Amino acid sequence: RDDDVETLARAQVVIGVGTGVSPDEYERLSPLAAVLGAELAATRKVTDRGWAPRSRQGGITGRSIAPRLYVALGLSGKFNHVVGVRSAGTILAVNTDREAPVFEHCDIGIVGDWHAAVPLLTEALRASARADVADRAEADRLWPKNASSKF
Repeated sequence: RDDDVETLARAQVVIGVGTGVSPDEYERLSPLAAVLGAELAATRKVTDRGWAPRSRQGGITGRSIAPRLYVALGLSGKFNHVVGVRSAGTILAVNTDREAPVFEHCDIGIVGDWHAAVPLLTEALRASARADVADRAEADRLWPKNASSKF
């Protein structure tokens, strides 16, 4: 639920949005969020504008979070925000401004428009998941779980 203040604290994957992602475009993030099992977070500017509930605000004035993966989309990466997400295992940032502060704090940076990057990331993750399923099926076929081992 959007008003559950513990949602972000429990999340293993979080997609953080800044003002570079208009609220009428949040739905475009749903496929990526579904593939990743991610929760949506926001910067203070986003919550101040009423685009997201305060319970979804990450940063010094919001929540400090430590997901395994934090995907920063359309946010500049100002100090007050990145301090609240710096404990993430991996930070992936997408921003059109190559000088955005977020690139000083991320593990993976994509200089580009999130509109182009998100569908590509989503499809790549789906393809990877399909390959993993196929690999597991092949392994199960070759080495059935209940087969006795002679080692």
